[in-house]
Amino acid sequence: MRLIQLISCIILSVLILGCEENFSPKLKFQEGYAMFGVVRYDAYASDLSFTVYLTKYYNVEGTNPDINNIDPSVKGAEVTYTHNRKVYTALETEMPNPDTLRYDSTITCYRIYASRVSPLDSLYLHATTPDDKTLRAAIQLPAGINIEPNYDYVRGFTTLLNDYLTENKLKYTWEKETDILYFPKLVASYLVDENNTNRTYTIEIPTAYINENGREIPYSPEYIYNSSIEYGYSIINKTLTNIGNLHPDADNIYLSKLNFTLQVFDEHLSKYYSSTNGYLDAFSIRLDERIYSNISGGTGLFGAYYSTDYPMSFDAAYCGYLGYKKK
Repeated sequence: MRLIQLISCIILSVLILGCEENFSPKLKFQEGYAMFGVVRYDAYASDLSFTVYLTKYYNVEGTNPDINNIDPSVKGAEVTYTHNRKVYTALETEMPNPDTLRYDSTITCYRIYASRVSPLDSLYLHATTPDDKTLRAAIQLPAGINIEPNYDYVRGFTTLLNDYLTENKLKYTWEKETDILYFPKLVASYLVDENNTNRTYTIEIPTAYINENGREIPYSPEYIYNSSIEYGYSIINKTLTNIGNLHPDADNIYLSKLNFTLQVFDEHLSKYYSSTNGYLDAFSIRLDERIYSNISGGTGLFGAYYSTDYPMSFDAAYCGYLGYKKK
């Protein structure tokens, strides 16, 4: 599950686990708080909004956190966000709770509405709980990303080029930062004329096809640390050719756009994702593991990620080569 989807609806509750001298599977419970807030920004947004989740640690009998049915979200806190020396006060609100089996249908959270941000800006998050506990965090946004393809497709994208120009691949590069995760995706959009009705579809271009039990399965890395990614022309041709197989009754198929998107996690979000990806569920922090946190006065995360893209049209001759038309 992508962390972007996880963060947008996360309700953070905290389970304290460990090992004592008498071999008890739990440490002595200590009260505390956790705070989560993730800022999403891009080159097109005119303003900024994000959600802050503030929860209280809870204890359970035994070692199974699923038996807890007391909503850990904190009501009545004061949450502020500071950017360019301007302080914004969060609005306390209710949102749908994805875990309605244990908790109520809504949870308490805090919404921030503020002005747009820019690369390298400094952001500050501060929360004061009803019992006067303070949690705070500060981050600096990643630098802006300039995506460069390995060839200038002035007439639109095509694979009908001399080998020495592109080495038979589409390659995107960008400047790398330390301790940053990149989430790349290449998607083709197309229009299908079926029974005099036009419908728009998309298909993701993988980086490879893997043979699995006699079937070819598309594969793309979820995230990378590198500052480049390659898509072989044979892979692109194979994927686009398959569009016709997906729509055997289509009267006409029009290729519209090839769009490369890149989501860039900041240092804190990258470290948190790296420390939790693969085994941690969306609702718990285990303090017996080295889970990254940058919250002073508690646990949790304040981070940010940046979205950018590089769209290209398709070359008309290339569309005809594949048996399609250019939109």
